[in-house]
Amino acid sequence: MTHASPDERLAHRIVARELGWQPQMVRRFTAGLDFFVFDVSAGTSNVVVRIGRPRQSEVLRRGAALARQLRALGVALPELISLGTEDGFPFAIQSRLPGMDLGNIMNQLDAASLAGIARAVADAQSATARLGDGARFGYAASAKAAPHASWADVVAAHIERSALRIAASGFFPAEVVSRTEALFARHEAVLRHIPATPFLHDTTTKNVIVTPSGAFSGIVDVDELCFGDPRYAPA
Repeated sequence: MTHASPDERLAHRIVARELGWQPQMVRRFTAGLDFFVFDVSAGTSNVVVRIGRPRQSEVLRRGAALARQLRALGVALPELISLGTEDGFPFAIQSRLPGMDLGNIMNQLDAASLAGIARAVADAQSATARLGDGARFGYAASAKAAPHASWADVVAAHIERSALRIAASGFFPAEVVSRTEALFARHEAVLRHIPATPFLHDTTTKNVIVTPSGAFSGIVDVDELCFGDPRYAPA
């Protein structure tokens, strides 16, 4: 059966073939941006199936290699169960971390739980930094593949991207961009001397998985790192 785009039927077929299950529930997560992500269960067993477009095969492969490195350093990531292709669509089957995105529950958690989650994320960032500084900067699965020559170049690219979005939407006045550019110019020299430290750039209200009781489960969707200033993530 050929699928125009990844759907529940494709996720069902992948799990049935790879794991020998007869899935009883297949549900797509609606928060994914780059991949089609499905929660699949059979009895009391659950897995997550991430399916990409054909052009994303290498992204999944590089992400799996990076995840192995990070798990070896103690970063709490899902275990990779299977990596392959079905109907031309690359996929990865991963263990299902118990819980949900932090943003879905954080308003119901007490200060002690939130502090514990923050410490766990900080520990994951410290572990990631042990991969060692690279020579290039920006988003990539490995230090040598990072696209920029300095952290200042990464920040400048972010400002340029935001400027284009602001101009297109018209939601904010143009002077917001000019003030930011002036501030950047004041600090550019310092930014050019920031080392290329690897960090998890998307540990925000999404991708940090916590249980309903407020326990930290782990981090998902780590296909690449950012190399530069780790203060970017909490900022």
